[in-house]
Amino acid sequence: MALCEAGAFTYGEFRRRLIGEIDTTPGPYWWSWQDALEHLLAERRLCSPDELAARVETFAEHSAH
Repeated sequence: MALCEAGAFTYGEFRRRLIGEIDTTPGPYWWSWQDALEHLLAERRLCSPDELAARVETFAEHSAH
């Protein structure tokens, strides 16, 4: 929501992307949610692929604790 409020993209854009991910990639809802967010971040060049991968890795390490 912070990214929407900051004008990075609209909630409608995220929602459409999420629906598309759910339709094309079966799996848990949160995986589709994450994929939708990552694709929007990359598309809008808000994170480089390397930065995004590093953030995912950091989050995974943090959530394991």
